[in-house]
Amino acid sequence: MGMPYDLIWLCVPGYIILQTMLLTIPAERPRGAMLPLVVMSAVLVITAFLFATGSNLWPLYLLFTAPLAFLYVAGLSLTADWRGRSSG
Repeated sequence: MGMPYDLIWLCVPGYIILQTMLLTIPAERPRGAMLPLVVMSAVLVITAFLFATGSNLWPLYLLFTAPLAFLYVAGLSLTADWRGRSSG
């Protein structure tokens, strides 16, 4: 595996950490904070099903959606932080 693949796989735990922080830490969470959680839950179910059936391509859905979810949650947390600093 090369460096781009490692960075893509690091988006999976990065997404989980950022999503948890976004939903638990701030008192006022951004409007779309639950959207990636719903999408990634469906992806996780599909990934688990493919793994259970013995498919050798089971991580592909997770591999393709985790970076997008990570970027979405990172953008939400940055805009929430930016709004919080400018209003206070």
